[in-house]
Amino acid sequence: VCASQEQVPSITVVDVGCGKAYLSFAVKGYLEATRNVTINFIGIDRNPNVIQSCCRMAESLGWNDSMTFVAEDIATFKPQTNPDIVLSLHACDTATDEALAFGVEHGAKLILSAPCCQHELQKTIGSNGKNKAILRNGILKERLADILTDAFRAQILRAIGYRTSVFEFIEPEATARNIMIRAIRINRHGTGMAIDEYRDLIDDWGCVPYLATRLLKTHPELEYKQDPN
Repeated sequence: VCASQEQVPSITVVDVGCGKAYLSFAVKGYLEATRNVTINFIGIDRNPNVIQSCCRMAESLGWNDSMTFVAEDIATFKPQTNPDIVLSLHACDTATDEALAFGVEHGAKLILSAPCCQHELQKTIGSNGKNKAILRNGILKERLADILTDAFRAQILRAIGYRTSVFEFIEPEATARNIMIRAIRINRHGTGMAIDEYRDLIDDWGCVPYLATRLLKTHPELEYKQDPN
């Protein structure tokens, strides 16, 4: 009697804003070669032309059975299987927030996101108040908004139950957009301290980030109510 082969674990990975999917193909090839896993990959992008290109590449590699590419907005995409890992490389502005929200709402165990240009918070930070010495200067306001946006994102993920870190994932010489947000689900809600720190950011800078608004239905703890005192 032949011994049954050990079942190879399967991992579902979703690449949000996959573009030509260089990252998708590299991740699938690397993980399957080094981790003894089967990777089922879903790439999502709004551009149907790049999606067609990705499908042709997957077919040429013999991966068309384990790689699916969809031309759709991430805000409306409904996967048949919840992802284990969500990736997002340089999705512009609030597209990064949509990728993070997608990972949260579908219970991803790991979210890896490298943000790109970030304009949404720049529009909502006022130029008055105690921080006006910084915010009256356009270039300083822009750079501060980049940092503040990612600080909000990381803190929101902590507050809703992810262990989150922010780090450089590549040398600055390669790209100035070299910040990575890594969030690992830890199966419990964030502490009261994490919520308090999130609300302190709102109090100090007078703005509510898009990601908080986006997740409010599923995470009402992110609702901000100004202290009347």
